[in-house]
Amino acid sequence: MGRTRWIVLVGAAAALAAAVPARAAVTIGPDPLLERSSVISFASATIFATGDLPGVGVTAPIDGVVVRWRVRRGSGPGLLPEDTISLRILRGTATENEFTAVETSESHEVPSGATDPEAIHEYPTRMSIAAGDRIGLGTMTSTFPAREEAGASYLAWKNALADGESGLFEVGGFENRYVLINADVEPDCDG
Repeated sequence: MGRTRWIVLVGAAAALAAAVPARAAVTIGPDPLLERSSVISFASATIFATGDLPGVGVTAPIDGVVVRWRVRRGSGPGLLPEDTISLRILRGTATENEFTAVETSESHEVPSGATDPEAIHEYPTRMSIAAGDRIGLGTMTSTFPAREEAGASYLAWKNALADGESGLFEVGGFENRYVLINADVEPDCDG
């Protein structure tokens, strides 16, 4: 192949690559994470997930990688206990509100009190997620920071749930509340 033809092919490939927009990162869950309006505790729940939140995507719209996640604690009514938290990737089954735990992030310690000096805790991670998967907040104290909004709901799992196991989550009893957690998902370009 001649040099001129090679340059034309390389130039055409570069132009084509520039014309195809890269898919940007998407955020699952509420963004921004507004101040909490309540604290919800269960006797034994260990995973909480937002069920519905009008106008907000609560499931992954793409296959990709979670690159960071956040939880809002900050100040607000109620006392948050010292806790060990993690991000849980949850995949729905054929049964409504039943999820398989797909993956668990590294655990992180968060302080107790009515006020957390760090309003939003942000953690880098690298976890695979599929379109339709949901994120959950894993806790050791069975408590989560919540916000009230009309039409919102949350789901709770009340036992240990190892990765690979499935469980039927309960719809939370406090109406119009959601979990103050979100995650950024980027397309998995390198597999």
